[in-house]
Amino acid sequence: MTGLGFVENQKKKNCKCQHVVLMSGRWTGQDLLHAHELGCKTFAKPFPFEEFYEWLDEVERSIESTRELYSWFQDPSSLSEK
Repeated sequence: MTGLGFVENQKKKNCKCQHVVLMSGRWTGQDLLHAHELGCKTFAKPFPFEEFYEWLDEVERSIESTRELYSWFQDPSSLSEK
């Protein structure tokens, strides 16, 4: 399965992840179009890692600092409805 196929399957399963990046050294025009339609940021290898860090900084700035993250180790029954 390709990264595009994985992201497409996740979207079909109603995945709520807003920040998805795909990296490839063999992008076709059709693949790039499909990735952008899925809402993915794309990088063509090789690329300066500084570009990736800039994207990460952009994502970090877009996330509310008060956002409560899910604990994978917390007992789900102890979570309260919000």
